[in-house]
Amino acid sequence: MRMPILAALLTSCLALPLAAAEPTALGTADGPAGAPKAAQRALGAVFAANVYAKAGYGTGAVGLRNRLVGGINVSAVVGPVKAAFLYWAVITNGAAPTAARTPTLSRRFPGSSSATRLTGVAVGTGGSPCWSGNTITVFKAVVPVGVASAAGLYEVRFPTGASGSANGDDPWFGTQKLPLLEGATLVIVGSGASTVAVYDAGLAGATFSSSQSYTLAMPATYTGSVFDLTNIGADGQHGLTRNASASTSDEVTRVNGVAIAGTGSPYRDSDWNGTVAGPLPELWDTTNHDIRFAVSAGTSTLNMAITAGNDCLTPVANVLRFK
Repeated sequence: MRMPILAALLTSCLALPLAAAEPTALGTADGPAGAPKAAQRALGAVFAANVYAKAGYGTGAVGLRNRLVGGINVSAVVGPVKAAFLYWAVITNGAAPTAARTPTLSRRFPGSSSATRLTGVAVGTGGSPCWSGNTITVFKAVVPVGVASAAGLYEVRFPTGASGSANGDDPWFGTQKLPLLEGATLVIVGSGASTVAVYDAGLAGATFSSSQSYTLAMPATYTGSVFDLTNIGADGQHGLTRNASASTSDEVTRVNGVAIAGTGSPYRDSDWNGTVAGPLPELWDTTNHDIRFAVSAGTSTLNMAITAGNDCLTPVANVLRFK
């Protein structure tokens, strides 16, 4: 009688679930990498890198941690297109490899285009946002308007070697092998009745935790009609893997002292929670706000202030549309 009982006990024990490993606080100042290694920079005034009159724009984005390819959907572009840019970021030790600088982009709908090789120009570097590696680099590439010709679906694809893993691993349980791609955002500037200003150099790569502030110097004065702000940022997260943490996810963004994202704002959610790639891998954001309620007619500067808790974040770009 003992053998059947022993066999039953062994079978029962084997059927018990194994205890799940606990994720470490990677990507936050509480993690093994600690706070950003590079000193946080005082940004001051940031000036537009590109300005377009009688314009509008649309954006779309994809998270790319532990991936080499993704789809980007862009809406609200009215032709003809004036310009288009692809932004992305990668964490490395030292300089980024060639593979991380040269993605291809193709339009998949409407119609299609051949995959066009882009060459990224570094518009900012900074300390790693609390992962392995010591550097994050923000790249910007000009996209031919024959490719980014309209709203629609686009495919971005990086060559082998741009990411240490291409298996779609959970960033908090999977491979941490460098390089670590963060995500990509496509900005398409079309036609319209507004001024569109694109900001990157002087802002991109300025990794921070706790808080950051800077001023966007507008190329013209706001008259009180239309005012949109898009924030593109790297390494935002709700917490660790699927576990949310209030100290990580409750960033607040203010414009001229008024909350436009996070607690106390109409948007309520943070601009820095990786929602482009939820539920996983997160770590990339592209958000938009109508900020007319926060800005008075006659304004020619935007005073930006972000409180970040313990999250480690890297600005990529801001885009304004106003008239």
